[in-house]
Amino acid sequence: MANLAAYQQIGDLLINRTDALSPIPRNGSLLPALNDPNKSRPDFPLELSGLLDILNAIAGADVGDFVGKVLSALKSLDPLKAAGIVIQGAERFPVIFEGFLQHQLELAASLISILRALNPQHVNDVTAAVNQAYGDYFFGDGVKILPDRTLSPPELPGITSNVEQIAALFSQKTGERYVRDLISIAIEAIGNRQFTDPAGHDLPTRLALMSNASQIQDKIKANKWFAGFSNLAEAAVTAAVEQATQGAAAFSTSPLIAASVATAAGTAARKATQDTFLSELGI
Repeated sequence: MANLAAYQQIGDLLINRTDALSPIPRNGSLLPALNDPNKSRPDFPLELSGLLDILNAIAGADVGDFVGKVLSALKSLDPLKAAGIVIQGAERFPVIFEGFLQHQLELAASLISILRALNPQHVNDVTAAVNQAYGDYFFGDGVKILPDRTLSPPELPGITSNVEQIAALFSQKTGERYVRDLISIAIEAIGNRQFTDPAGHDLPTRLALMSNASQIQDKIKANKWFAGFSNLAEAAVTAAVEQATQGAAAFSTSPLIAASVATAAGTAARKATQDTFLSELGI
């Protein structure tokens, strides 16, 4: 379909190589550290081995070729069929999700790459979850991002708002803001469904189970570390990828694509870290 190297690398890391996007070591050291009353903060070597793979993919990306070929596919007579072929699965998508696949280039590229990495039997469940999340974003009370953020579209100012408030609002109400929000929401929904345990508990349910986990002595500390690791992984990866795209000539003329790659990578790191955290605690 196109050179989607960076997106495909993110999708592969999120679905198949979760540990490479998480700064939490898989060596059994997390629970003892949590239960150590002398440790208020982790002292692990916070390495993200998968980040180099993403950066290398960015360095080799041909964005001009990417834009042309993806636009051509999405403007074809049957763009949904084209997307279905790419992800080797679903022939039909929920209505809201379907509309974005047809009209949002950056969003479609990032999601198709991740859906492609999924087991085909999970595609329908995941696309339904994304559709539900988009519905909550545009028509509900916003989308909760684990553990404590909510994403909602920016509201227009009221009639009494002053000029500075209006200017501030419209400086945020850009294509980039929506691209970042919609990609974050979609990957959040995908991660919540993808990281389901053998008992069928999705990621938010697993987080809720942590409050009753007998092996954890300090639940407040556990929640702080869960949020801290999640935010750290997202911040580190987003910042690194953002800088890499700014330094790559191919991305400098496509700021929305650059923003979408950075957001997709950062959100994928966030979800992978959350799964690793809970898995290390046996949840």
